Amino acid sequence: MDTLNILSKTNFVTLRWVKAHVGHKLNEEADDLAKCGTGLDTVFPPPIPRSLSKELVKKIFTTKWTEHWKDNPMCRQTKYWIETPGSLPHWVILISRSMLSLILQALTGHNYLNYHEKIVGNIHSDRCRFCGDKREEFYHLTCECDALAGERLDSFWELQPPDCPPDLTGLVRFIHMNCIGMALGRRIQ
Repeated sequence: MDTLNILSKTNFVTLRWVKAHVGHKLNEEADDLAKCGTGLDTVFPPPIPRSLSKELVKKIFTTKWTEHWKDNPMCRQTKYWIETPGSLPHWVILISRSMLSLILQALTGHNYLNYHEKIVGNIHSDRCRFCGDKREEFYHLTCECDALAGERLDSFWELQPPDCPPDLTGLVRFIHMNCIGMALGRRIQ
């Protein structure tokens, strides 16, 4: 059928029914070719439908990606928020570029919080600038920092247990607050 479709783009093609076995020259030739084809040793499997092949490739890719995500010791801070690859909500494409930048900085740990700043050699202490207690990373700010308990409650509308990262919608509200957005986006002296 693909060949017929290609030929029909440059040629006028008419398909007609022809009664079999009555001596029609081209029909007899087609019969002979068909008989020849049945004697071949090679069997051609029917082509896999494109939808099935796309589904299989996606399944294999997702399985490999998930295995790598779980087995890789890297991305510790991101794994607090995103349990499996590809699980970001669809609304992330609707937020502003600057807010998306802050969210990515928060989720990956590549930001201006003291923990990362100490790793890259910009400061000497990784202690939290709000409570002075623990290492200042985004998980600490959103789940543990006593100094930000009120802001957490305003953003997430409920108390968050330390071992349960909040949902990303609350995270956006939390980042919108001046102290957190400023701490993530640029150094505070």
